[in-house]
Amino acid sequence: MKTRTTLFAALLAILLPLSASGQAVNASYFIDNSLQRVRLNPAFSPESSVGYFGFAVGGVSMNIGSNLATEDFLFNKDGQLYTFLNKNVTVEEFAARIKADPTLGLKLNEELLGIGFRIGPLYITGGLGVRLDLDMNLPKDLLLLTKQGMATMDQTYDFSGLTVSEGAFLEGHLGASVDLSFLLPGLSIGGRVKYLMAGDYAGLKINEGTLKMSDEKWMIKTDAEGVVGVKGIEYKDGEISFPNGRSGVGFCGNGLLFDVGAEYKLNLELGVLSGINVSFAMSDIGKCVIKDRYTTIYKSAGEAEFAGIKGISPDSDLKTNFDNVINDFKAVANIQKTDEQKEIVFKYTPSMRAGLEVALLDNKLTTGLLYSRDYRFDELRIIESAKLGRLNAAVSYGLLNTHDLGFYLGYTPRRHGINIYFAEEGFPTRYAKGDVKGVPVPLGKLNTSIRFGINVCFETRDRK
Repeated sequence: MKTRTTLFAALLAILLPLSASGQAVNASYFIDNSLQRVRLNPAFSPESSVGYFGFAVGGVSMNIGSNLATEDFLFNKDGQLYTFLNKNVTVEEFAARIKADPTLGLKLNEELLGIGFRIGPLYITGGLGVRLDLDMNLPKDLLLLTKQGMATMDQTYDFSGLTVSEGAFLEGHLGASVDLSFLLPGLSIGGRVKYLMAGDYAGLKINEGTLKMSDEKWMIKTDAEGVVGVKGIEYKDGEISFPNGRSGVGFCGNGLLFDVGAEYKLNLELGVLSGINVSFAMSDIGKCVIKDRYTTIYKSAGEAEFAGIKGISPDSDLKTNFDNVINDFKAVANIQKTDEQKEIVFKYTPSMRAGLEVALLDNKLTTGLLYSRDYRFDELRIIESAKLGRLNAAVSYGLLNTHDLGFYLGYTPRRHGINIYFAEEGFPTRYAKGDVKGVPVPLGKLNTSIRFGINVCFETRDRK
């Protein structure tokens, strides 16, 4: 029990300062000496005959993804750049820019312990890390409210369909890439299993929610459910308590995720052309289940009237006023804690990647096209990669949606030594002109990814 509690406490201690699982940056996808690109496709393995060991900073990544874009909120009219809140921008113009289903996702991952090594045709990888996943579906009316407000005497907004889910996990993973050249030259397949232990879960779903605004009062109608999953911790009246003692703190659920992938290399000797490679991968196939006995259900149903905040008094201190305001809003929203408990399924939307790579000059230079789908968001990237001895570099550009740049820079020794890499994706290439302060404003989708790590490499058996 003490060991389990210690692990859980360590998970929370790491997650709190990070505030947020991730995949490697796409720019590294065609770098065949990269140790960390197996996160994108488990069929990959480094061409160098090296194993690796990473501790604490072996792999750290952060991904933010959304189908919203900076230019959705900026309008260039008559040579001037306006934000969507400016009076020169109409509600109709802003509404036409925003998608019907705005989404936002955040993944943060830190690999606490990682290892990889080759045994004959197998390249084995494993590790232990922490991750946090956040996924949000935002109703369009929620964004329109910030622009329109009470533009008329009787304005109604529909927030139905708003969902938020967050989960923090301890993750253990084990994977293998298998070289099947003895069956079909150039073919490799791979898979990875990830076991999740949930430290906490929070979810919100608004089945029906409307806000009717006037200059006298607001009418709020809700049918919503909120869920909190945590073991051994309670939050009441602004205080955190441990009803079963600190030894009762633990994990509130578990789950399994799977990654699968394949790569086929067609070796050619046609002048500078040395090969054509195709690959495909899917990641995070599966779910995590939060156990019913660790969940607390909150519900909000019915109609309520809001005619102003009543809980503020000049004779009360700041904490009292704040608590009274919170209680006012709770009353308006009809939030009630229930005695109900139920199993919650934290579902994942798998990510997908498909690559086509042309290798030149004995694979020293490559040009590739990579289609990816993350956060229900599509992109096609062109990626140029180069081997400069043990130094590897790549640059990528989003052709479909993001129109941003990404890069990868890493050093991988042939036999033993230190592997170090840094990669970033989401650097904007388009900027709006005419900002009132004279500062160019970057345009593009609200997507960015960062990954870096340091690993110790050691010699393992050659692939051939």
